[in-house]
Amino acid sequence: MVNIMAFEISIIIVSYNNENVLRQTIVSLLQQINFNDVEIVVVDNASTENNVEMIKKDFPQIKLIENKENVGFGRANNQGATIAKGEFLFFVNGDVILKGNPFIEMISIYKKNRNVGLLGAQLINSDGSLQPSHYNFPSITKRIIELLGFKKFFLRFYSTNKVNTTTFFRINVVKGAFFLVNKDLFKKLGGFDDYYFMYIEDIDLSYKAIKEGYHNYLYNCRDIIHLGWNIETILNEFTFFNRNRGLIYFYKKNHFKLIYYLFITINFILLGIKLLYYNCLTTQEEPRKVLEKVWLMYAKAFNK
Repeated sequence: MVNIMAFEISIIIVSYNNENVLRQTIVSLLQQINFNDVEIVVVDNASTENNVEMIKKDFPQIKLIENKENVGFGRANNQGATIAKGEFLFFVNGDVILKGNPFIEMISIYKKNRNVGLLGAQLINSDGSLQPSHYNFPSITKRIIELLGFKKFFLRFYSTNKVNTTTFFRINVVKGAFFLVNKDLFKKLGGFDDYYFMYIEDIDLSYKAIKEGYHNYLYNCRDIIHLGWNIETILNEFTFFNRNRGLIYFYKKNHFKLIYYLFITINFILLGIKLLYYNCLTTQEEPRKVLEKVWLMYAKAFNK
């Protein structure tokens, strides 16, 4: 077991509203560690709630960056990493509640194993059930399954299938809600790509790490509750729009033109069929508007 040296790690949290949940996150962190061991950096993305005032009043030891506008999740994390002094960076969502201390074991795993890129952690839901915490990279087959509405069907079996029982194991994509990376490596990878406002930025960073010859891993703990898991759905406009926007950019950035245009075409056709259904067979106006907005985004992507 490796002890944490003073300020060996920096915990970076992006804050946007949800003041009470953010407070719970910070309190749960301080129940497991203390300010003598770690550095906590909070980057507030122009919250309209009292996040900034709460931190200044109740947690003055926290380093605080106050953005005048919401610059997005990845860019805000990059801001925090820039001023962080720790050798290791923990990126922690502002809706994570700790009920144990994963930091020491994760640092130990990172130090004892060569070629570690990103080290994520198994997340759990508030009821104790497992939450999907790692993924394979996007694929056209996977995308067809999602667009045909079968994603929830497959996710239902996540908790009932045989779960890996090893302490840590190799994965492709680390979920961005809670993960560890060496600061020098994070800089080498260029940090998060600022283009992603929210969603897909963790996939992109995981992809860059593997492309550079590193391996991503998952620490198999049960200490981390993540409250804000969102599935892509047209009933959640923000998630649906930004995830699709991110996927378009990811394919354009990381794949050959043939794959990119095949991905765009399949999305354009299947989303068009869904849009036709909403236009002709339902009276649900809001989902139709969101779907049309995303469908037009794919139409414009042909010319990029």
